[in-house]
Amino acid sequence: MKLLLVAAVVLAGLGLWRWSTEPPAAAATQERAVRLFNAMETYQGTTALDQAREAKRYGGVRILVARDTSAGREIVLAVTATSTHRTRFDFQFWPDADPPVYRATRCYRWTDDRAWDTADQVACPAKREIDRSSGARPRPIPVGADRAVARALREHPHRTGVQAALAGLDADVTEVDGTVAVAVAGVEGYDSGRPVNECLLGLRRGDAVRVWRPSSIQVAPGEMSCTADAALAPEMQHLPH
Repeated sequence: MKLLLVAAVVLAGLGLWRWSTEPPAAAATQERAVRLFNAMETYQGTTALDQAREAKRYGGVRILVARDTSAGREIVLAVTATSTHRTRFDFQFWPDADPPVYRATRCYRWTDDRAWDTADQVACPAKREIDRSSGARPRPIPVGADRAVARALREHPHRTGVQAALAGLDADVTEVDGTVAVAVAGVEGYDSGRPVNECLLGLRRGDAVRVWRPSSIQVAPGEMSCTADAALAPEMQHLPH
């Protein structure tokens, strides 16, 4: 008996012994769903469909339900996983150098009140229910804003004058040690719900005026905000290498 127990431990350590409550591929869908739901919650997008697309980026996922309701968001994903083991009890003396791959697909439901590191399995819905209504709309910087900012900075040496001249642009204006800085923020569009920001910056130091646009990478979510203070930041004075 002791010999059998030792052999079982050794085989398990070698990855030759598999035991779970479900076939390995099916059990793996649960593990994948947990990771996908966690990823979805790191970026919630502007709509339920945006949030579901965050999971789809990882592959092996079909979006079956994505809707915004009065009770909150509901998302159901069909998650596919693979395993080289067919059954929950898989014993091999000599592993196959090119083993067959077994697949399983299970459906999991996400709602706003989901607990972290969990995924509830549900019956796959008979039909898809996806709300494709758009979320937030782009807010591009108005045409002619570059010229307006340059003109305001040339004509007004101090913050109050520049701010009054740019009132129609909703510009952010500040003045530090005689240097006037301006920022006009906009949203060029959305990439899977992520805003693609655009930014117009301007500076007046003495009589010198400069107006420029940093790259969208520099003002992407999580990076520098498009504010007048950004125009004064050294890292915003040039495009990234």
